[in-house]
Amino acid sequence: MEILEEYMKQHNIEVDKTTWFENLKNLATELGYAKNAKIYKKDPESYKGHIGDVAMVLRVALTKCMNTPDLYEIMKVMGNQMIFERFELCKKSL
Repeated sequence: MEILEEYMKQHNIEVDKTTWFENLKNLATELGYAKNAKIYKKDPESYKGHIGDVAMVLRVALTKCMNTPDLYEIMKVMGNQMIFERFELCKKSL
């Protein structure tokens, strides 16, 4: 739930994909996750997980699936209103 709440505070799908992913990596590190899997594998005890884990929380909250097309593109198609509605539904179900 912390991931969803913090992501919602900084969500901006109007930026390009590279900027969006950099913002997601920054959020992940702020929450105690490694910014990539390589860093996590070197020292897993120092992190809660890695950026992929953070992205998976968003993916499942939005789509209820673990395998999807590109998350950024899904969010662009959904639009802000649907993104926030899905996150709120997910938070209520936890």
